[in-house]
Amino acid sequence: SNDLADGLIKSGENILVTGLFNGSLLFDKEILETKNSGSDVFIAAFDSNCNPKDIFILTGESSEFPCSAFASKTGVYVTGEFRTEIKIRNEELVSAGKEDIFLARVENCNAKNPLHIEAILMDEDDINAGWELDAGADFVEYSWEDNSSNSRYFTTNTPGKYSLTVTDFFGCKYSGEIELTPEKSASTIEDLGANDFKLYPTITSDFVNWQPASEWLNSNAVVKVFDSSGRMVKNSEVKLISAQSYTINLSSQTEGIYMVEISGDNFHQVGKVVVKK
Repeated sequence: SNDLADGLIKSGENILVTGLFNGSLLFDKEILETKNSGSDVFIAAFDSNCNPKDIFILTGESSEFPCSAFASKTGVYVTGEFRTEIKIRNEELVSAGKEDIFLARVENCNAKNPLHIEAILMDEDDINAGWELDAGADFVEYSWEDNSSNSRYFTTNTPGKYSLTVTDFFGCKYSGEIELTPEKSASTIEDLGANDFKLYPTITSDFVNWQPASEWLNSNAVVKVFDSSGRMVKNSEVKLISAQSYTINLSSQTEGIYMVEISGDNFHQVGKVVVKK
């Protein structure tokens, strides 16, 4: 019957098309049908080669249609109008009036940042002291080294590679590794291995990374971000810098030029980043 594409957006490595359809809709080898009179809303996901991956249907008792779609680091959002009730998989919304507005959120695990593991020396003056590995607080499940630890922290005094799998609130799973060396420094498997300070990418819509110079290792650093007017918009501290890249979240900032200042004992670096949405 009548099918209409309303929006095309990119989220991570996925391409998503949203729109409405009547009657039946063919997606890959699957035929989807509206259950009642009127139109239903679809959100179809494709990989970077345009191969079909997944489809979500928002179905109701009358005609539903999307109005806008956009992507963020946490998923894809579609807003539109519906009457009476609307369902998406196991969730249901009931209208409080003649026409109500819906906001549907589809989690996209692949669009998120990779897992970052931080290694902290327990005592840098003690050659026999170990490390405390920290996976961060943004997850609900942690699994270190064949379930040897199920918290965000893992403590060891043995050099080597340590793996971790985490699960966030929405069920997205991430895996990562970190390598601890006998010299009491730590580096992630993705470590670029360069000795100079790096700030990248210089043009971004959300996150920017910085890699410390080799002489900064095991020092503390203060990270500040200033907007074009000189106002400080972010201020954080890194304890015991290790040989890995660190991430600064600029997704909440407006478009413009920002200065990233990283300073500590005997070092000071300033870099420029352009935020474009």
